[in-house]
Amino acid sequence: MLWVANLDSYLSIAQRVLEQERKPMSARQMLDAAYRMRVVPDHLFGKTQHKTLHARIAEDILLRRVRSAFVRTEPGRFMLRRLLSDSTLPESYKREFPAPRRAEQLRNFPVLSVRRPQIPNGEFVRSTDKYGLTEEIASWKPEYRILADIWDDHDFLFFRAFTIVVKGSEILTHESVGRTLDDLPAEKSLGFFTYLTETDLSLFSADSFGIDEACRRALAEQIQASDDLIEEAEQSNSINYWGWFTIQDGKYRPNAVYIIMSYTCPERFDPVRRLGRHGGVRWESCLLHLNTYDGFEKRSQRLIRTGILNRIIDHESSKAPNIKG
Repeated sequence: MLWVANLDSYLSIAQRVLEQERKPMSARQMLDAAYRMRVVPDHLFGKTQHKTLHARIAEDILLRRVRSAFVRTEPGRFMLRRLLSDSTLPESYKREFPAPRRAEQLRNFPVLSVRRPQIPNGEFVRSTDKYGLTEEIASWKPEYRILADIWDDHDFLFFRAFTIVVKGSEILTHESVGRTLDDLPAEKSLGFFTYLTETDLSLFSADSFGIDEACRRALAEQIQASDDLIEEAEQSNSINYWGWFTIQDGKYRPNAVYIIMSYTCPERFDPVRRLGRHGGVRWESCLLHLNTYDGFEKRSQRLIRTGILNRIIDHESSKAPNIKG
């Protein structure tokens, strides 16, 4: 009879597999090996186990940093941190991949982009749901290009998700330290930005461009929302699409298409407490920002001018009676 380990978490499974394999592996490869080793307990099942495993490891690295047992060696591949000092392993196994925010600064990764003539100039477009939005994006014939190659190319715009985090009548604002990744002076923002990268799109994506996955990644990386919280948000329709706008006025760099999304933060999760006093985030009354945008960066100003912030607030207000009842 084959022995079956009583492992009670995805992280334990990953550690067991990586300990034996001693090489960088993807979440799917780890799971395949774990099933061969008979170390996956019966209570862990589902079609997207590899996504859960990937998210758990990524979250552990994000929260624990150098204290994590894991290290990312390249996008989507992980190894045990202690093996980085093992002289018997090839050097190619031991190159730590930059953390997501550092990787963004390098800009050496493929992002969803579109040629400027394909997209209406600067007009905010309302979409009834994410399917209408993705159909509109598809009509522009977008393609993936290396961000560094198109950063200063006026013929292209790249896509970013702009996620607004709300809780009741409050909105989570944040302020960058120093200068932002867009090389602009730090200002207050009403949302959290992330690129739509090629790795966000998979066979399991809920949309045609990995927008949902990019939003989840932003929530995990920037406000440290756990995988369980994000899964709960998807099941309770707490992540909503609101449309898009562009910044392409010739003076502002970079030029981009921003897809507007909102995330309703549950009462049991407080990003301000999670990130601590140096996290740069704070809850503010939504009503304070309906008619003024002094001190906000340009994309947040656009959010207020177009009335989309008002729509998000109205949406949250309409949900309040159901929550209380």
